Amino acid sequence: DTSFQAAHGGRGGAPSGTARPLSTTSRQDQTTKSYAAYTTMEYDLTDRVALEGGLRYTYDHKQFKLLLTQRTGTVATNQNDTDHWDDWSPMAGIRFQATDDLMFYRKWSRGFRSGQFNGRGNGLNALTTNSVEPETVKVSEVGMKSSWLDNRVIFNIAAFRTNFTDQQITTFTSDGVRFVSLVQNAGKSRIIGAEMDLALRATNDLSFFGSLGALNAKYLTFREPVAGNLTAPPVDVSSRDFKNTPELSFNVGAEYTLPVPVLWGLLGARVDYSHKSQVYYNTANTESIRQDKVGLLNGRLVWTSNDDTVEIALWGRNLTNRKWDAFGLDLN
Repeated sequence: DTSFQAAHGGRGGAPSGTARPLSTTSRQDQTTKSYAAYTTMEYDLTDRVALEGGLRYTYDHKQFKLLLTQRTGTVATNQNDTDHWDDWSPMAGIRFQATDDLMFYRKWSRGFRSGQFNGRGNGLNALTTNSVEPETVKVSEVGMKSSWLDNRVIFNIAAFRTNFTDQQITTFTSDGVRFVSLVQNAGKSRIIGAEMDLALRATNDLSFFGSLGALNAKYLTFREPVAGNLTAPPVDVSSRDFKNTPELSFNVGAEYTLPVPVLWGLLGARVDYSHKSQVYYNTANTESIRQDKVGLLNGRLVWTSNDDTVEIALWGRNLTNRKWDAFGLDLN
């Protein structure tokens, strides 16, 4: 991963004398070796009730090299580190098949993201070259899956709680002299959410579908270094919102398929609308780079041969040409 970062005085000209020391060439190499073993099992208590369980062991070994050279020739960073992390991740659940078309379930699982190094580390600030501890997550979920009216109606719903420990967070800030990118562990956080989806076949040719998701994400413990003075005691920022996490999202759509003998096949048309509420693009929740709610209209036309061996499709995304910010970075 090679990148060049420069502050320059004009296109086609050399960097200015002031900008030259700030311009750097960065070379980063990382090798990851990951080993895992897992097993799953299922046991039928009765014809309607089943237990399931699983266990996974993961071992990750990482070697990280970062060479950061300023245009003055000064080597700002020459980092060569290795570290390893391992984890046991269990899973358990129960499933109740009330009828052939109605099933309830409860599931608990634990996930693991191994530790990491900061790809934007700077040897001029030791905090940026520290490795980050693994992130673990525990998920508890309960839900229902069902079909009705000879499978003409499919309705599923689920609620879940996700608890993070040592959530890995990237913060772009300043140490009072230069910009620095910190990768740190946020302590504890949690997400409570619910999801549902519905599919309805109104006729043999016409179908409707939709889904809805709601999230409530909150940091329980998140202390962040003070911008401009990273050696000062960290401050509590647990009131912030998660970045890239909309509180509400949904999509609705319809699909119509019609046999067209003159075309030797089926002609189908699909239209759907997706929506998500506002999101922040950084952990600081900077309002100037917050993206307001946005909705996209998409469509698709498809021809399928009578024997289902050939399909030709024409599709379009964001048909109303809705514009939105996909990313934002605050350099204040």
